Amino acid sequence: MPHFYNATIRNAGLNAIVTEAGSGALIKLYNGTRPAAGGAVSSQTLIAELAAGATLGTVAGGVLTMNAITSDSSANNTGTPTWARVFKSDGTTLVADFDLTGFPACSATYAVGITSWTITAGNAT
Repeated sequence: MPHFYNATIRNAGLNAIVTEAGSGALIKLYNGTRPAAGGAVSSQTLIAELAAGATLGTVAGGVLTMNAITSDSSANNTGTPTWARVFKSDGTTLVADFDLTGFPACSATYAVGITSWTITAGNAT
């Protein structure tokens, strides 16, 4: 069932993600069906691992706009990413999953060269 939250509530949730991710968050891009929230990755393919800068991004109007993200110059696999998992800089502490279906920045057949995204709150779980 679709849900709606006003911008104040979306901002609070997204700011919590930015704070929890901290400096140098790791973003792993996958294709395949996103598992249940925080679930194990099994049949999905890891396409690339991207590092965020000092902060993951900024939040305004219920939208998280990612800051510069270091490109993965040697992507793990080719494919179109359909979802992303954000970790703290340790690469193991899970912060959030995002559905990437329909995001133009993630429509390439590989992840090399992605330097920015905009992710809306409705896609965070």
